Amino acid sequence: MTIAPQITKEMTWAKATTQTPFGAVSSDWRRSGRSVRLKAAVPVGATAKVVLPGEVGSTVLEAGQPAADADGVRDAVYENGSWTLTVGSGSYDFRVLPEADPERDVEASLTADEDQLNRGDSASGEITVSNTSPVDISDVTVEVSGDSLSFEDDELAVGDVAGDSEKAVKVKADVAVDAPMGALDVDVKVSFTAAGQPYSVTKTLPWVTVVSGVTLDQVQVGQLDEADGAKTVDVTAVVTNSSALPVTGSLPCNAPAGAPRPMPSRCLRGGALRSPRP
Repeated sequence: MTIAPQITKEMTWAKATTQTPFGAVSSDWRRSGRSVRLKAAVPVGATAKVVLPGEVGSTVLEAGQPAADADGVRDAVYENGSWTLTVGSGSYDFRVLPEADPERDVEASLTADEDQLNRGDSASGEITVSNTSPVDISDVTVEVSGDSLSFEDDELAVGDVAGDSEKAVKVKADVAVDAPMGALDVDVKVSFTAAGQPYSVTKTLPWVTVVSGVTLDQVQVGQLDEADGAKTVDVTAVVTNSSALPVTGSLPCNAPAGAPRPMPSRCLRGGALRSPRP
């Protein structure tokens, strides 16, 4: 039997179990950065070929030790971008580790406590620095900047991040009162030291979306009034401004298709909209 998971950039994990004449065989893989981990079970009396992708210079471990020296592993060969291992029955925990490349293995991600904010609001969230390499990194700092954002602290100290781990720091910023509607991005620069050498990684990440804060909550249409030879109808709209800033605007009222064409409407701020009709 062959266990050869099809690992793609679009997925970070997958697992499956199937029955064979020898018993159940299972595969459970997870991708973290450029490294791949596979937990596999081969039934008693069976032999399996395990195929895992790996870059040139990568190593493959089983339960933390070189796979070629592990119990049950009969052969481990690297060729054409893949590791092929021949194993007997048992449970295995394989991991393919690429050759250390800190600038490729250190990544930053950004989350928001609230996805949508009004102008003048405060945005908050977390920046997570992930180190997917086996090499520890130290003196990690994060610099942040972005249009229409005023950060409480634009340089954040993260400290040390061990290999195959991550660490998060809080981030907070005020949204400018004249910020444009729509998504606001943050430029993130991660600086760190690995094996005595300085490195930096820069990435632009989406964070929050600025909305107007204005909602139309309710519309009521009154009865047709034909007094004084004119046909009128009262339309009352309830508009809410959830932001801390005053807003101005208009609320046009258009007649439905087939109705007599209305005369120009008057938009009354904070009250009813009255539209005379011929």
